[in-house]
Amino acid sequence: MASSSEAVALADLSSDELGSRDPIEVSRNACTRAEKLRADLDPRCTAHYLAANRLAWKTVNHASLADAAQRNLAAELYHESLRGLIESAQQFGQIDPIHGIRLTTDDGEVTIPIVYDGFAWKPEDFNCWIPVDEYQDEHLTHQHRRSGWGVPLVVLRQRDQQERFMIPQLPFAATAMLRNLPVDGDRKSDEATPNQVLEVFNPLVHSELAKDDGGETPLAADLSAPIAWLNNNTPHLNYKGFMHPDRLHRSGQLIMLEPYQAGKIPLVFVHGLASDPLTWIGLINELRTADWVNSRYQVWLFGYPTGRPFLRSAADLRRECSEAIASFTKTTADPALHRSVIIGHSMGGLLTKLQVAPSGTSLWKSFAKRPIESLQADPQMHEYLSELFFFEPSPFVERAIFIGTPHGGSPIADEWIGQFASLLVSRSHDFSDEYDAFLARNREAITPFYSKHIPTSVHMLEPEDPTLQAMRQLPLAPHIRLHSVIGNGHKMLIGGPADGVVPVVSARHHGADSERIVATTHRRLQSHPDTVEEVLRILQLHLDEPAENSATQPQLAEGLTQSATR
Repeated sequence: MASSSEAVALADLSSDELGSRDPIEVSRNACTRAEKLRADLDPRCTAHYLAANRLAWKTVNHASLADAAQRNLAAELYHESLRGLIESAQQFGQIDPIHGIRLTTDDGEVTIPIVYDGFAWKPEDFNCWIPVDEYQDEHLTHQHRRSGWGVPLVVLRQRDQQERFMIPQLPFAATAMLRNLPVDGDRKSDEATPNQVLEVFNPLVHSELAKDDGGETPLAADLSAPIAWLNNNTPHLNYKGFMHPDRLHRSGQLIMLEPYQAGKIPLVFVHGLASDPLTWIGLINELRTADWVNSRYQVWLFGYPTGRPFLRSAADLRRECSEAIASFTKTTADPALHRSVIIGHSMGGLLTKLQVAPSGTSLWKSFAKRPIESLQADPQMHEYLSELFFFEPSPFVERAIFIGTPHGGSPIADEWIGQFASLLVSRSHDFSDEYDAFLARNREAITPFYSKHIPTSVHMLEPEDPTLQAMRQLPLAPHIRLHSVIGNGHKMLIGGPADGVVPVVSARHHGADSERIVATTHRRLQSHPDTVEEVLRILQLHLDEPAENSATQPQLAEGLTQSATR
């Protein structure tokens, strides 16, 4: 069997030097040898994949090759060998994302440099390289792929510990191409450095590839694979967050799918009851296909334990967004941060409402019969209640989209199934003991709904809930633009037309700039094609309209920084 250095040397032979040997056959043999070595766990296989790839690339680009079938066969070998090279280099620890792919041959070490193009990620974030294979995900309506040159990858950014606004394993899309470098005429022929570079492109930014002889050719891509990987390899916290809200690591967390990028508008997604951020993957998968969305918006996800009262989660959302924006505006003012769009599904829409409306005193009056200053509460409980019931609209939000949001509650919360679900929710330890002590001293001043214990989120979705009724009457901040997407695909016995959970009459919000009725159920509403179409329309409208609150942004940014450091 040829050594690794012999394999690389063979790939450097010119057509004349190859003589009568068919370069495609030689490339195929090198690929076969690589596969056998890899099966034997021999790291020398990577050098043989490299040899096969270089020969295939030369053959594809050889001017005398006029046979289209032969050219296509060479192209197949090119991609097969490149895929094998990346897989084996990953398997045997030969990928150094900063310095390149390092191979050891009999003549010494060969380093293939890596060049990254179009990423917000840094080279040290390319920790695990996974060539895309066949996959299935029932939550994705489409698998968005492009044919062309290059090997589509799912790249993982991996960290041992949780980082602020990032999860430990975060996948993103990439496409790899191995191409020839210009030959340095002064370089000695016996040096082991190959004449190639591994180019890694962001397929959300690049769809065409510059050809060596001029012009462009399509760049291969799989935009859905990272989303499917995220859904299939990230723990789902929907039911744990509902039934055991106190067991989650954080009470509420903002998660970014990419590093912060100045100039891009945050698009914040807030999930609903007994759900988690992964409920949005269907919609995000469709939005990814619009180049203008990728270039003008950045996706943020908010996750929270849905069993606890949504007033608490709404306060967490305000805190997370304020801290994120305060951290990003420390070095530069970014007007895009104050043009954010927030999208809430189901109960997540109620959290969204509490980001775009001032509380006034009506929420507090739904809780207590006396002013907060007159109640007996220690400083910690006083601060806790103030944060829940007294707030101003979040200054970073300009537009909100409600998807199947029960502004008027849901009849299901009143029925036996809702009451049974509420019984399944473990009592959260978040201020529960302190709240009991607070009630003991102030029970006569608290309204009946809150006078026994902290209500669950299901209780607060009952149509008769006083806080929910007060929320519906809260006025929006003057600069907010509001849109509603409402399902009517499953009529309910109580409430008339509905999506099976939320009646149409409950999902309607007075003063909405637009309303779209979608014939589907509550569970499918956020990823339905009509919803995708409407969200895209609204996002384009947002770009076309001038910023509403640009004149107040410097003051808002200063206030955010102060509030985040209190």
